[in-house]
Amino acid sequence: MPYYPIINLASIEPQATEGGATAEMVTLGSEDEVTLPVFTSLDRFWAFVDKYYAGDDSVQPSTLPLTPFRLAEMIGPTSQGGKLDALIFNPVLVSAGELWSEVDPITVGEYCRLLAEVRPDLEKLAQETEAKFCHLPDSEASKKCLEWMDPHIQEAVDNARARMAEWQD
Repeated sequence: MPYYPIINLASIEPQATEGGATAEMVTLGSEDEVTLPVFTSLDRFWAFVDKYYAGDDSVQPSTLPLTPFRLAEMIGPTSQGGKLDALIFNPVLVSAGELWSEVDPITVGEYCRLLAEVRPDLEKLAQETEAKFCHLPDSEASKKCLEWMDPHIQEAVDNARARMAEWQD
């Protein structure tokens, strides 16, 4: 599943050493907490951007999709210099400056720790899936693969939730 943080194309700066470029991820917040809005669909992304940045030409939003793991690498405590406190998924602008989300924000530390713990299980599952189904024709392989993976993915998610509950204790 791709994640869509708001990347500001107006902030692009070339990187001389790597030949690439950097751009700022747009954050929300106050002096107390800096939060990165992250969206799980383009519809939600654009619904938020269209309302929140209406009439603001200083932000040129990009829909650069990131994997959850790539996002963790980009926002990790060492990569952001501790400037980012939390992520808020699929926020909705209720009124000027007031956001709502179905889930509470997750701290950067908890998000990165969760993905670090679940990553080995998912990588192992991907290797097992490839070994088990790569010999089948595409449509048949896809169907069987999804049927086989579903309970394994649910198990990895359940294990991750249990680990997160342990962190709270």
